[in-house]
Amino acid sequence: MFCLFTILTVNMEAQNASKIQKTRPARNIHPPRPARPIHPPHVKPIPSHIIYPNHRHYFPPYRHRVVYHFPHRPRVYYHHGHPYHFYNGYFWRPNRNRFIFSVPPFGLRINFLPTGYHKVFIGPDVYFYFKGTFYKKYGEEYEVIKAPYNAVVYELPEEATEVYIGGKRFYEYNHVLYKVVRTPEGKVFKVVNYVN
Repeated sequence: MFCLFTILTVNMEAQNASKIQKTRPARNIHPPRPARPIHPPHVKPIPSHIIYPNHRHYFPPYRHRVVYHFPHRPRVYYHHGHPYHFYNGYFWRPNRNRFIFSVPPFGLRINFLPTGYHKVFIGPDVYFYFKGTFYKKYGEEYEVIKAPYNAVVYELPEEATEVYIGGKRFYEYNHVLYKVVRTPEGKVFKVVNYVN
């Protein structure tokens, strides 16, 4: 009799625990992030040695802009353990007693956009652009992303490099190729390909 009572009690407790477990809301520690924009399948990135035939697997360094101090304290963001000093919309890497201009790596996140940014619309998607860098909003942060294909901007940073492919002129900046397009509003730059 005692054994039968014990078995029934254990079964009831297991059923109650099962009910509680089923009704308990699932914890979502890491909310899913929207898919990052990628280039269409028909767009094949161009190998760097085609664009820079004299330097295989080489990207010409952007102008060696160096500063030794900032007028005001910059914000510091970390990406894979590396510090990036963010000042006036540009990123700088510390190097001994100075700071060297740097393009931000894809995936780096900041918590505010620089003054003077522009919105870029591609279908229903909204991106943010400033001086050659594209951002996508995720929650309360803005992540540096690869330039969306067909994005149109009105200016490129002075560090953009003029290159020729098949006799046609393009501009390369941060592994992205831009083509000059004439519109009734004036000259714009359109993302047409990427560089490996």
